[in-house]
Amino acid sequence: MRIVVVSDSHSRRDILAKVLKKHQGADMFIHCGDSNMSKNELKGIVAVRGNTDYAEGIPMMRTVDFAGHSAIVMHGHRFFYGLPDLEAMARFARDNQKDIVFFGHSHRYCDQVVNGVRMLNPGSLSYNKDGTPACYMILDVVGSRIDVRKMTLDTL
Repeated sequence: MRIVVVSDSHSRRDILAKVLKKHQGADMFIHCGDSNMSKNELKGIVAVRGNTDYAEGIPMMRTVDFAGHSAIVMHGHRFFYGLPDLEAMARFARDNQKDIVFFGHSHRYCDQVVNGVRMLNPGSLSYNKDGTPACYMILDVVGSRIDVRKMTLDTL
């Protein structure tokens, strides 16, 4: 199973379209918020609302289950105090019986395990605040194993 995860595209429909086209065979697409797009434009994508999204009908949080895993998808801005509070997000996930958190907002790529919860932030499709190239994430799920790859836009 292949999952493509993006975040913080900030109206860059052109870049999002290239990612979707390149990975059109993926089993799932996730957008962790700040797309600045309508619900209709995000059709077919598991999308959540970020702090700069104002479209009607896009939830603040969603859950997805795959290959024996249960994940929360959120923008995560309510868990940020300068930098993300990964421990608070992990605690929230555990309290809701989830083992993965997909989040955005920081414009920084993250793949860490915190208190048994896999914390995944694909970085930003528009710009990363740590000076690294804009990026997104691909998950290849084989059995219970999840292989994560950081993809930069120069691969499109």
